[in-house]
Amino acid sequence: MRPPASDSRTDSCLTRATTTPLQLFGLVIVLGVVFALVGVLLWIGLGVAGPGIDDGASPSPGSSSDDERTSNSSHQQESEPEGGENESESADGMTQSQDTSELSVRLDAMETTLADEHGIEIQAVYDTERGVIEVEHVTDTRSQNAYAEDAREITAAYGDLIQDGYDVDRMAVSVMPSSNGPTVASWHVEQAWAEAYMEGELSEDELADRIQETASLG
Repeated sequence: MRPPASDSRTDSCLTRATTTPLQLFGLVIVLGVVFALVGVLLWIGLGVAGPGIDDGASPSPGSSSDDERTSNSSHQQESEPEGGENESESADGMTQSQDTSELSVRLDAMETTLADEHGIEIQAVYDTERGVIEVEHVTDTRSQNAYAEDAREITAAYGDLIQDGYDVDRMAVSVMPSSNGPTVASWHVEQAWAEAYMEGELSEDELADRIQETASLG
């Protein structure tokens, strides 16, 4: 009598049932190692990148350049003078130059008016350094009364300039017989006298007396 033949299918199942837990165990070990390696790599990566992100004491090259540009800009702003002052000084200089030019035009008009209306020949210029109008009065009159009339008209023309806002401290007059001749006499009138005369606070005789006190020959 033959022993019963073994069932090959049963042996195969037993074999699979025996090896399957081992395979699963090995797979678990492999996955554990893989996860551990991934964790280590992530930890190393965060440790290297962390100081550059969180630590503000080590700025990047780009931020250092930005700081330098900001610092240079601040120094430049501090070293530049205030524009308001410079503009004001420039404006003052331009106004002074413009006033001087206008005064020269006005003096030319004064020469024309005195010549056309009173027959008085003068040449008037403004001395910017002294702040004085210098007048050359050309006349050949030897009459004191006639000359007093000319002096009154010249003084009145000077008073008109003062009333129009031109701040000129004095008008100095040189008397000469011809345009190229020597000075035979000189006199002057102060701004305050002209203002007082034009406003009626100083009479014509009082003005003449003050002018006479400044007169000199030669």
